[in-house]
Amino acid sequence: MFDKGLFGGMFDFNNDGKMDSFEKAAEFGFFMHMMDESEKSNKESKSSTSGGYGYSGFGGTTELEDALDDAGIDAYDFELMSDDERAEALSDAGYDIDDF
Repeated sequence: MFDKGLFGGMFDFNNDGKMDSFEKAAEFGFFMHMMDESEKSNKESKSSTSGGYGYSGFGGTTELEDALDDAGIDAYDFELMSDDERAEALSDAGYDIDDF
Protein backbone atom coordinates (compact mmCIF):
# COMPACT_ATOMS: atom_id res chain seq x y z
CA MET A 1 0.00 0.00 0.00
CA PHE A 2 2.77 2.46 0.84
CA ASP A 3 5.18 1.31 -1.89
CA LYS A 4 4.77 4.72 -3.46
CA GLY A 5 5.26 6.53 -0.16
CA LEU A 6 3.04 8.94 1.74
CA PHE A 7 2.83 11.34 -1.17
CA GLY A 8 1.82 8.83 -3.84
CA GLY A 9 5.13 8.39 -5.62
CA MET A 10 6.00 12.10 -5.71
CA PHE A 11 9.47 11.21 -4.43
CA ASP A 12 10.00 8.19 -6.71
CA PHE A 13 12.65 10.13 -8.63
CA ASN A 14 13.74 7.23 -10.86
CA ASN A 15 10.13 6.12 -11.56
CA ASP A 16 10.79 2.46 -10.76
CA GLY A 17 7.65 2.15 -8.60
CA LYS A 18 9.68 1.58 -5.40
CA MET A 19 11.09 3.94 -2.82
CA ASP A 20 14.81 3.51 -2.23
CA SER A 21 16.52 4.89 0.89
CA PHE A 22 17.38 8.25 -0.72
CA GLU A 23 13.80 8.76 -1.92
CA LYS A 24 12.42 7.81 1.50
CA ALA A 25 14.83 10.24 3.17
CA ALA A 26 13.77 13.03 0.79
CA GLU A 27 10.11 12.29 1.49
CA PHE A 28 10.72 12.24 5.25
CA GLY A 29 12.66 15.52 5.08
CA PHE A 30 9.84 17.14 3.14
CA PHE A 31 7.27 15.80 5.61
CA MET A 32 9.25 17.15 8.59
CA HIS A 33 9.59 20.53 6.91
CA MET A 34 5.82 20.64 6.37
CA MET A 35 5.23 19.78 10.03
CA ASP A 36 7.64 22.49 11.20
CA GLU A 37 5.92 25.08 9.01
CA SER A 38 2.53 23.95 10.32
CA GLU A 39 3.70 24.35 13.93
CA LYS A 40 5.08 27.82 13.20
CA SER A 41 1.81 28.80 11.58
CA ASN A 42 -0.20 27.51 14.54
CA LYS A 43 1.97 29.37 17.05
CA GLU A 44 1.66 32.60 15.05
CA SER A 45 -2.12 32.31 14.87
CA LYS A 46 -2.36 31.62 18.62
CA SER A 47 -0.27 34.67 19.46
CA SER A 48 -2.25 36.94 17.15
CA THR A 49 -5.62 36.11 18.68
CA SER A 50 -6.48 37.35 22.10
CA GLY A 51 -8.71 35.52 24.54
CA GLY A 52 -10.49 36.95 27.55
CA TYR A 53 -8.50 39.15 29.94
CA GLY A 54 -5.91 39.96 27.28
CA TYR A 55 -4.30 36.55 27.15
CA SER A 56 -2.23 36.24 23.97
CA GLY A 57 -1.37 32.54 23.66
CA PHE A 58 2.26 31.47 23.61
CA GLY A 59 3.76 34.30 21.54
CA GLY A 60 5.31 36.86 23.88
CA THR A 61 4.15 37.62 27.39
CA THR A 62 1.49 40.01 28.57
CA GLU A 63 0.93 41.58 31.94
CA LEU A 64 -1.67 38.91 32.61
CA GLU A 65 0.71 36.08 31.77
CA ASP A 66 3.28 37.55 34.14
CA ALA A 67 0.63 37.85 36.88
CA LEU A 68 -0.51 34.26 36.32
CA ASP A 69 3.06 33.04 36.50
CA ASP A 70 3.70 34.99 39.71
CA ALA A 71 0.51 33.60 41.26
CA GLY A 72 1.36 30.04 40.26
CA ILE A 73 -1.68 29.73 37.99
CA ASP A 74 -1.23 27.63 34.86
CA ALA A 75 -2.09 29.71 31.77
CA TYR A 76 -3.70 26.73 30.02
CA ASP A 77 -5.92 26.02 33.02
CA PHE A 78 -6.78 29.73 33.17
CA GLU A 79 -8.00 29.59 29.56
CA LEU A 80 -10.31 26.70 30.42
CA MET A 81 -11.88 28.49 33.40
CA SER A 82 -15.19 30.33 33.18
CA ASP A 83 -15.16 34.11 33.59
CA ASP A 84 -16.24 33.79 37.22
CA GLU A 85 -13.50 31.25 37.96
CA ARG A 86 -10.91 33.50 36.32
CA ALA A 87 -12.03 36.48 38.39
CA GLU A 88 -11.92 34.38 41.57
CA ALA A 89 -8.46 32.99 40.77
CA LEU A 90 -7.07 36.48 40.15
CA SER A 91 -8.73 37.82 43.32
CA ASP A 92 -7.38 34.95 45.38
CA ALA A 93 -3.92 35.72 44.02
CA GLY A 94 -4.28 39.32 45.22
CA TYR A 95 -4.90 40.99 41.86
CA ASP A 96 -7.62 43.47 41.00
CA ILE A 97 -9.51 41.96 38.07
CA ASP A 98 -10.26 45.44 36.72
CA ASP A 99 -6.54 45.76 35.93
CA PHE A 100 -6.94 43.06 33.30
